Amino acid sequence: MKLLESKNIWANDLHCAFTDLIYFDNQFFCAFREASTHMSFDGIIKILISSDGQNWELHSSIKLNDIDLRDPKFSITSEGKLMLNVGERKQEEKKAIFSSLNFFLEKNNKWSEAFRCETGINTWRWSTTWHKNKAYSMAYTGKHKLGAIFSSADGIKWDLIQDNIFPKALERGNETSIVFKSNDAYCLLRRDGGTHFAMLGFSKPPYDSWEWKDLKQYIGGPKMLQLKDDFLVSGRFFQDKEVFTAIGILNPRSLEFEKFLKLPSLGDCSYPGLVLKDDIVYISYYSSFKDKKTAIYFAKVKL
Repeated sequence: MKLLESKNIWANDLHCAFTDLIYFDNQFFCAFREASTHMSFDGIIKILISSDGQNWELHSSIKLNDIDLRDPKFSITSEGKLMLNVGERKQEEKKAIFSSLNFFLEKNNKWSEAFRCETGINTWRWSTTWHKNKAYSMAYTGKHKLGAIFSSADGIKWDLIQDNIFPKALERGNETSIVFKSNDAYCLLRRDGGTHFAMLGFSKPPYDSWEWKDLKQYIGGPKMLQLKDDFLVSGRFFQDKEVFTAIGILNPRSLEFEKFLKLPSLGDCSYPGLVLKDDIVYISYYSSFKDKKTAIYFAKVKL
């Protein structure tokens, strides 16, 4: 892999972080959270667009009063609509309560109202993957501290497939990225307890039983795409006391990274979005550098 370019596409005095990227309607869409700090309760979602990856403009902002919006994640529904799922975080009786929201880009190029399914209250469906006209999403925190998988036909009404699916209950599994190879499902899971090592999960239909394998390294803000036989993986890594965002090709048989590339990044960073087009990987991510301010970046990597 070769880094072709990494450029700053958004920066200000606020904490800009937690990105995602998709190519839809002949444009790149990049979403991220903008707030006072990493964990403040005033997060809003910003969406940038670009037709060429060089010139970016603000498409829209999503804000809900007294709600911290976090970690926007794109997907394209079975009907070809652009969907954005977001975590909402509210402070109730000195506790942070998470729930799951979905927005849809309408024909007037504006975002719909926030859709809340009752199954998403007090849990966080962190990202969504569509497969054979159905959406699948892993949830964590709140009522699903041990993880749960949901499905939906429309991205609005969600049904629980199975709960208590994460491995090693005390090791705090949380953020996930799901891909499908034929009908087999694979899940990249971040863990913040025990060894903190990420795990790769495997399941067959109806996806109610999962086998997990240890990847022997930490991966935060995980994102995974399917290649022909392997997986393209990006996220936050630790190495020699250094924290950085990287991208690599994971062999699901050996569980090793056959190729690995660090992106220009440091400290508070990661949460990448990935788009693969014509052997070029387009990556959104955020990073703080020595001035400790965070900004949004867009990179191109040649496979």
